[in-house]
Amino acid sequence: MSFQNVGGIDCALAVTPRAVSLIRSPQAVHTALARRFVGKDVVEIGTRNSGDAAECISYIASKFIAIEAEKPYCTTLLERAKELRPKTGHSFTVLCQDYTVGVPRDIDYVYWLQEGPSFNSRQVLDSLLYQHAKRPFRSGAQAIAIFDLKEDDDRKGWQAVRGAAKWAERIIFDARELCEQNQQNRPICRAHGNGSFLIAGFAISPS
Repeated sequence: MSFQNVGGIDCALAVTPRAVSLIRSPQAVHTALARRFVGKDVVEIGTRNSGDAAECISYIASKFIAIEAEKPYCTTLLERAKELRPKTGHSFTVLCQDYTVGVPRDIDYVYWLQEGPSFNSRQVLDSLLYQHAKRPFRSGAQAIAIFDLKEDDDRKGWQAVRGAAKWAERIIFDARELCEQNQQNRPICRAHGNGSFLIAGFAISPS
């Protein structure tokens, strides 16, 4: 698979999703990220048994690495990465470990989705800065956190780190139709299948 205009990639068209947006960030967020990641080396922390973002971004990134601590999710990712290369000529690397064990340092971006109080962006940023102090990331490397603005924990998570953000972008999405195609509980899709997310960038290795 090739893309004539990689900067204008649309993940909703490039990828057949294996997860609905109720359990992961929506394709509109993946598209916004992908347009920043063209030709870059990228790490994703946590995948939620999907790999939809990994597939889309692997089409335009120079290198994509997914870090997943949950063994069942990691098995799914490994299978998807294996299937992808013969079909598209693209793929991604999977590390089955906790991100605190160590994030690869020779990268341009590392990103994650805030997951309530148990996986909050302040903790992730602190871990990345600690890792950088022990062995530096590539000069100019950035971390990107993703927040679902409908979720109270995500809004609190954003408030806790917004003072350190170098930039932020709000993304409006509506995945209700896709959700209803994949979920039997349509009221849940109508209540949670649209809204807005925020992506925010943080310097972890100043250039």
